[in-house]
Amino acid sequence: MTNCVAYLESTLRRVINDMTKQIGNKKRETSDLRQVATGIAHSDFCREALPRLTDLSKRLEDIIIQLRDDIISEDDSGKSQSWADASEYADVRDDIKIRSPSIHEYQEHKDIPTHEYWVGSAKLKVPVVQLLKEIPPSLYYFSGDEVHPPGIYICIMPNIYVQIPFTRVLTEEHRSVPCSLKSTCTDHNCSFAHPGAPFFRVGSTLKCPSVPNYGDIDTIDSDVQEVTLTDIRMLLMNALADIGAVYYWFQVNGDAPKECVMKDIDICD
Repeated sequence: MTNCVAYLESTLRRVINDMTKQIGNKKRETSDLRQVATGIAHSDFCREALPRLTDLSKRLEDIIIQLRDDIISEDDSGKSQSWADASEYADVRDDIKIRSPSIHEYQEHKDIPTHEYWVGSAKLKVPVVQLLKEIPPSLYYFSGDEVHPPGIYICIMPNIYVQIPFTRVLTEEHRSVPCSLKSTCTDHNCSFAHPGAPFFRVGSTLKCPSVPNYGDIDTIDSDVQEVTLTDIRMLLMNALADIGAVYYWFQVNGDAPKECVMKDIDICD
């Protein structure tokens, strides 16, 4: 749903700029109108959860009809509904101001019941479902916006989003931790990561016995044929246990951000 909203807003921002420049030109392209219509179609997915966008979409449809009629009739009288000078649509323009989508505005979890689950001495507060099929997929493709790059993202917990990194996976320690000297390091053979350099994950037979460096971006397509279900169980044991620990950290750490989008986590800072 957040993707639909981001698509709609980015489309409208682009079209508004184009229409502002072209509003007095009889040769305006109707392709701009089709872009707006596509954005409105995406907003339909958000109608129940986002009534504000529903109203906005209807008002935009009225503007499109007026602009379309002007283009067909080649009206150059200057009476067409312009984003630049139509004061009656000022509040609509304000609604589509350039900004990063607000997490709280589009992602609410207040109606989901929670359960306190004990892991050793740690108490995790987690959402509750009655059926396994009610659990949604965990990974989603996000097309990106003016702040966040396109990629595959996971929602760790409400308002905490992380872009999934796809990296090199080596079978020996190499750039797996930052260099203690950071940017002042002068050792050209240094195998640790410096600011701005990518981390390389370290593969291990403890994680994937058949293909220790499974997941390497250069070989994953061919390696997948060699990986067994036993390997997958081992990989999941390590990966999901770490995600659980991360979840707990965000929940109980007072210094943890309450909302954030983490990207480029495979780059040393």
